[in-house]
Amino acid sequence: MNTKIDKKYNPEPDYPYFLYNPEGNGFEYFRTKELRDECAYDEVQAYLDDGWDEQVTNVVIGEITGQASMIDVEIKPETTDEEGIDGEGSYWPDNCEYKCDYKVMPLDFSCPSTKQLETYNESLRKYNE
Repeated sequence: MNTKIDKKYNPEPDYPYFLYNPEGNGFEYFRTKELRDECAYDEVQAYLDDGWDEQVTNVVIGEITGQASMIDVEIKPETTDEEGIDGEGSYWPDNCEYKCDYKVMPLDFSCPSTKQLETYNESLRKYNE
């Protein structure tokens, strides 16, 4: 019987527990410590052959408390001059839709400006159709 394991490959607030195996799937994220620990046990056992592979020590587990997140998002103004300069004097390259910084923030952080960015991207897609 093949049972699907409840895991993700990117951190999410509901999946804070991670298992990392560089020889396996890389980072995997789980809802519970128990499921993560069961999977970690299986990953370690997979290194057992005629002896222990020294790479087994690279299998690690933990809990994500933060990740790099977009902050201070600034959406490109609708109009810039022919040189890409906006009314504030900031340069905007043609292929740039927004400017932002990144900072490690709590796992459940969501930059308020990203909603504005999603709305902008949606309207841009409609415009280009």
